[in-house]
Amino acid sequence: MSDTPESGDIGRDEFDTNTEQSPEQFTDSPASRGRSSNGRSYKSLPKFQRPKFQRRESMISHLVHAADTIQEAETNKRFHFGKYARFNAFFSLLPIAISLWYAIAIMFPPETREKLSFFLWTDGALATNRDGKATICPDLRESICSEGAFQIVMILISRTTAFASYTVMGTTFVSKMHCSNGWLSTTHISTIIPYEKFHKIHHRRGMLYLILALLHVVGHYIRWFIRHEVIHMTNTKVGLSGVIGILSMVFVVFSMSSFAKDMATFETRFNIHYFFIFLAAALCFHTSRCRNITLFFFVSNLV
Repeated sequence: MSDTPESGDIGRDEFDTNTEQSPEQFTDSPASRGRSSNGRSYKSLPKFQRPKFQRRESMISHLVHAADTIQEAETNKRFHFGKYARFNAFFSLLPIAISLWYAIAIMFPPETREKLSFFLWTDGALATNRDGKATICPDLRESICSEGAFQIVMILISRTTAFASYTVMGTTFVSKMHCSNGWLSTTHISTIIPYEKFHKIHHRRGMLYLILALLHVVGHYIRWFIRHEVIHMTNTKVGLSGVIGILSMVFVVFSMSSFAKDMATFETRFNIHYFFIFLAAALCFHTSRCRNITLFFFVSNLV
């Protein structure tokens, strides 16, 4: 008989594949160099006849690599400043912060702007009356004249919410510029502005706009009630336009809320949503600054 082992016995004389072997056992052996005792490469053998420690080592290395990859992906996700986050930061938070800083300038004494002209962009209006109470009444505008700490806090709330709402109103209107947004979404600007999320942005900004407007109105009416000026101020151009605007805004926002879905059809709710035209018209008669900002964003919404 031939001394050559049968094909089924190849490798069994060289090593036992069923024996648990560790890498240390092959440190100084041909196996450590990827070959059997007769110099034959392991790669030429069937996989089931190769040493188990090689397969185990490969599995461990793959697991370690996978764990490192997952950890790196989580780290990148944690510190990733995505397109939506950049949009909120540069087109919402930053403009609102600048608007609020501009709004609170009247809370300083008039002489403060001369000392800090770089930081205060409008004249201060904080003064003291004959009774020693703090007052704010710039250019004798009776709609915002306040006396005493509590009234000043109320006018601060009304003023800051008004200036913050300008940015929110602009985002709400611009997010529904369908023609312009449809074209711009095919340009390089789409890498900066998340047009695919504009419907969600429109919904959330609309709700925020209503909240800011309600705080604005509440602040004014509390102050007017204290000053016994509710009827008088409501009958002025500022008061009437404010009442029409807030009522229109309530209809606009409520028509697309989850509460109204079971109360009316989509077509009815969509038609009520057009009350934003009355809102825009009322804002044009509210103040000159409000008119200019509203016309800019309203006209842009028609593009």
